[in-house]
Amino acid sequence: MDDYHRNLERQLQDLRFKVHDSFDNINHPTARLISNELKNAEDAAQGNQNLRSIEDRLKVVQRQLQQSQQLNSQERFINPDHSDQFYHHLENMRMDMRRQPHY
Repeated sequence: MDDYHRNLERQLQDLRFKVHDSFDNINHPTARLISNELKNAEDAAQGNQNLRSIEDRLKVVQRQLQQSQQLNSQERFINPDHSDQFYHHLENMRMDMRRQPHY
């Protein structure tokens, strides 16, 4: 595994734990989807997979986080402010990935 993928794997693992800790309802289907996609992205980084396929997983997470901001308070599984922070964090990660020579 190259240094970039190793670092990306660590970043994704840290993010996955932070996102999981911010869930109000970890059993919500979308919360499980987000956790699974982040874990799959982490595994893909560990496996030195193509950055585009890792980025695609992050886009799925971003879409789910964006949609979660529209939920009413009874359906909500994550605080909208946290969701927004994670969305922007993922956007920054994706921008960094696209700057890599092997993207």
